[in-house]
Amino acid sequence: MMLLPCIRVGVKITGRKLLAAAVRANVSSRFLWVGSDSWGAKAHPVRNLERVAEGAITILPQRTLLSVDAVYALAHALHNMLLARCGSVRLCNAVQPVPTGRELLEHIRNVSFIGKQKRQVRFDENGDATGFYDIYQFQKRGEKYEYYKIGQWIESRIFQSKNACCWSCVKCPEGDRIDNDTCVECPLGHLPTADYRSCYRLRPEHLAWRSGWALVPLVFSSLGLAATLLTAAVFLRFNQTPVVKASGRELCFVLLGGIAVCYAMPFVLLAKPSVVSCALLRIGLGLCLNICYSALLTKTNSTSSTPSPAGLVSVQLIGIIIWLILEPPSTKEVYPDRRTAVLTCGISSLSQVVSLGYNMVLIILCTWYAFKTRKIPENFNEAKYIGFTMYSTCIVWLAFVPIYVTTRNEYKVQLASLCICVNISATVALLCLFMPKLYIVLCQPYKNVRQLGTNNQSCTGRGAMRFTRSHQLPTATSHLSQLTAAVASVPSAAANGLPSAPEAS
Repeated sequence: MMLLPCIRVGVKITGRKLLAAAVRANVSSRFLWVGSDSWGAKAHPVRNLERVAEGAITILPQRTLLSVDAVYALAHALHNMLLARCGSVRLCNAVQPVPTGRELLEHIRNVSFIGKQKRQVRFDENGDATGFYDIYQFQKRGEKYEYYKIGQWIESRIFQSKNACCWSCVKCPEGDRIDNDTCVECPLGHLPTADYRSCYRLRPEHLAWRSGWALVPLVFSSLGLAATLLTAAVFLRFNQTPVVKASGRELCFVLLGGIAVCYAMPFVLLAKPSVVSCALLRIGLGLCLNICYSALLTKTNSTSSTPSPAGLVSVQLIGIIIWLILEPPSTKEVYPDRRTAVLTCGISSLSQVVSLGYNMVLIILCTWYAFKTRKIPENFNEAKYIGFTMYSTCIVWLAFVPIYVTTRNEYKVQLASLCICVNISATVALLCLFMPKLYIVLCQPYKNVRQLGTNNQSCTGRGAMRFTRSHQLPTATSHLSQLTAAVASVPSAAANGLPSAPEAS
């Protein structure tokens, strides 16, 4: 319930001055006016001030037969005094020539009778008569302001008139406490107690690992980490085979390291925010993606003077160090609504965009070069697989951005979607770039050999390499050798008297 401060107004001139002062100070809506019988239902106190006086409560004594009851009270007092002094209602020497005022007042205070209004007339110990008042409220109905009777005051009790509109009890807004019958907003991050007399601090929330929003990304990350470690183990075991050499061993291990860090990031994102976890988040989130796309950019543009992955990653590291110096890692509380406080890392939106913006540039460059090299012969490099990886990555991030922006008040959805996006980016790279090699190494080892007649190329992934079955098929070179041997045997056959071989056409 919300009650406004009240001011009691008695004298009509003072009342008008107060109303006018409230108008000048522009605080008319902050007060509920209560006027005495001196205000009553008079038009003068509110003339030209109707708007500010709207809702005022006033009282007016019921004066219809008041003077008649006063005469009867005096008559009853004289009657009782004659009975007490003279024993009858006749005059006696005890009351002559006239009774004193103090004696008469004592009997007046003790009278009690039913007056013309069918109500008991009596006086209290202070000599005051029982109050009978009509209660009015100054209201606007339609376009007209009037005093409307809303109740009565009879012998210290209030009786409300039927269908009378007085004021409405309005519930305080959510998050407000009551102070002196006034709604006072609790500070942000606080809620009122059960009795609405004080405020208590909300306990900040964070996404717990047992929540369904966290379990799905964490299970996904665990499986991805296991698959990444298995892939790295296979590449180490078959490190000297043609498939691994032709893939660019160094770049493959750099890429596997970036994928592993991507899978590890959901564990940092979903941890309880602290200075340490927030620092790891700033470093890891941008770095894991940077490692992956730096290696892919080097692969797609290996024929030009593209910086090495170390050079591309160092740019990201320098930016992260500057970011940590200018904005040290910290935690903060955000409030999606009045009843919720969320503990999160103190990272500004601009800083987050700048950190991920460099990776977005690398993604665009990787996609562009993958598109340009899509028609390079099959036995040159992995342009086809890198292209599919980058197309899928662009689709994933384009879908993530609107989800993240439109769910600003749903921190669980934001965190889960970010974790899933990073996991999907790593999974697409792992499946598209490494699954074909693992299939050849583990399931088709007969293809994991060099083609005969090819030069010994370097292991940087830039030489031509084609994998065929291990048994030798007839080639143009073998046919030419057989024909040369046949021609050389013709003279020896003629010397021995053997028929000569037919001439080749």
